[in-house]
Amino acid sequence: LRCTWSDSDRSDATTECSVAATGALAYNGIAVSPDRKEVYAADTFGHVVFRYQRSASGVLREEARMPVQYIPDNLEYDQASGCLTIGSVTDGVSAYLRMTATTRAAQHGVTVSGGMD
Repeated sequence: LRCTWSDSDRSDATTECSVAATGALAYNGIAVSPDRKEVYAADTFGHVVFRYQRSASGVLREEARMPVQYIPDNLEYDQASGCLTIGSVTDGVSAYLRMTATTRAAQHGVTVSGGMD
C-alpha cells in the first residue's frame, strides 16, 4: 500500500491509502535506491525480487522480475556499491524447524548457535 496524509497535527488530518503494486504472492523485504526512483520488493512465496520505477507522484511501474533460487527475505540497497543484497532462506521448512527448536531450547535455558544451511 501507498499511504499519504495531510500535513496537519490536527485530529481531522486525513490519510489515504491505495495499492502501490500488484503481482506478488507475498511481499516481504523492501529496499529503495538512494535517489528514491527505484523500489525493490521480495516476493517470499514466488521466489522473485521485483524492481519498480517510482514516479514523482509515487506510482510504481514494474521494470523487472528477478527469479531467485531460494526464498528471498529482507533486502538492503548498498549506496557505496550500488548492489542489492538479498537475505534468503534455502529451505523454509528447515528454517522453521530450527527456529522452533531454538525457541524451545531457550525456554529451558539452553543456547543454540550456528547458521542455517
